[in-house]
Amino acid sequence: MKAKFLLLTFLISGKILSQVGINTPTPEATLDVRAKNHLGTVSTKDGLLVPRVNSLTVNGSINGQLVYLVSDAGSYTQGFYYWNGTAWTGFSGTGLPAGSDITNDAWTNDIAGNLVKLGSKADGVTARAAGTEFVAKDNGNVGIGTAAPVDTAILELASTAKGFLVPRMLESQRDAITSPATSLLIYNSDKKCLEQYRNTTEQWYNICDRTISGPGSADVDCASPKINGSRLSYAGSATAVPAGYTVTLRYTNGNGGKYSAFNISSTGVTGLTATAPAGNVAMGDGSITFTISGTYNASGTANFVVQIGSGTTCTFSIDIRNGSAASNCTSMIGANIPNYPMSTTINIGGENVQVSKIMVGNNAGAAGYTASHCGANLIDDGSNVRIGGPTDGVVTSIKLIFSRPVNDVSIVASWFNTNDAISVTTNSTGTITAANVLSSCLSRLSITYLNSNKKINVQGLTGAANATGLTFLARATSPYTEITMGSGATSADDTIDAFAVCDAYVQ
Repeated sequence: MKAKFLLLTFLISGKILSQVGINTPTPEATLDVRAKNHLGTVSTKDGLLVPRVNSLTVNGSINGQLVYLVSDAGSYTQGFYYWNGTAWTGFSGTGLPAGSDITNDAWTNDIAGNLVKLGSKADGVTARAAGTEFVAKDNGNVGIGTAAPVDTAILELASTAKGFLVPRMLESQRDAITSPATSLLIYNSDKKCLEQYRNTTEQWYNICDRTISGPGSADVDCASPKINGSRLSYAGSATAVPAGYTVTLRYTNGNGGKYSAFNISSTGVTGLTATAPAGNVAMGDGSITFTISGTYNASGTANFVVQIGSGTTCTFSIDIRNGSAASNCTSMIGANIPNYPMSTTINIGGENVQVSKIMVGNNAGAAGYTASHCGANLIDDGSNVRIGGPTDGVVTSIKLIFSRPVNDVSIVASWFNTNDAISVTTNSTGTITAANVLSSCLSRLSITYLNSNKKINVQGLTGAANATGLTFLARATSPYTEITMGSGATSADDTIDAFAVCDAYVQ
């Protein structure tokens, strides 16, 4: 009778108040179920028991229908499920396919280590092995592959079998990045190298070739240009610069950036152009090479103004000699050069070159010869050599040895009597010619080539010894590091000779 009364009371209460209270006369919701000790300690009898099932193979009928699966069944794991109109859905990870992580405590607190760590694998049970750790320290440091990231690294990656892979992209994709952050790191697939963004001026820095993608700048030095090509001369008519004529300039303070192609027209002697393809300056010191082309129609100086980016501006010059003869140098070399392996430094075409000599024979009596024979000047400065045959008691040969490949070394020779002769050879792999001959009495001399054009032979034909001489350039088709002057094939007596490098250049 008591049970029937309670049920009747429950129904009446629910109907009148539209709210039901269990263990409370003042329900605060549609259904308010309270513990025996409301807001107090839980008892063994407190709680709400929903329908319990051992399978979820049958679909629900109403959205929100709630059951409790008492044990794992098929793809479902033990726990609460509700019907969402399509499938049974679990609470807090339940209801996921078998093998899914159903735990909510994979991240565990390590109070002693001042960190939280991923404690298990994806199954939520298996502990992570050494080398697969993933931890986050309270100070913000993160470690992957290590349980103890160093304090000075915000992120430490530890592995002996794997690397760190940065984003890989084409250069065009890199350049499409909007406002890249300073120190942003990418892999340039075009250049196959890591690059780092520096700032809006330098932009991207390539770690491999030490260049930047921003504009280049360097301080160019025009004071000592390296000229690769024979001395230019003007003989009264328009003359084209020989193919392969180049000028190399050194620079300092290069920033590794890009520069556009150069196309510089000459002033002074006009008609020439200095060109250089687009490229990058080096970081620090480097050089840039210009190809000289065009046609000149005067002697004098052709000037070219050069500036790379915001670097210093300078002007390099090319002298164009009036006439096609070799220069009359005021300073000569030969006997005054140290014996090998000793050497001395000589400036050749703007380059410092170490030069030594090997001389065979006795050079006594060579001093005191100062003369201008047929326009070829001999200067008594210790450079002159008396060259004759083996029986003349003088020098039979003198060899100059250069530390760098050179070309167009001058030969100054005088005091040719009838049949007096000298020969000139080099260690060039090509042939050799007597170029730009300077002499007003060539009719009294003969220039021939021996040994498949690898030896120059100069012979006196007639006339007094003190009235015949010449200067010429020993020009080879490929550079040389040794040049030897000796007695000619028909030498009847000794001649007075010297070398000069006023027209020479390092090649």
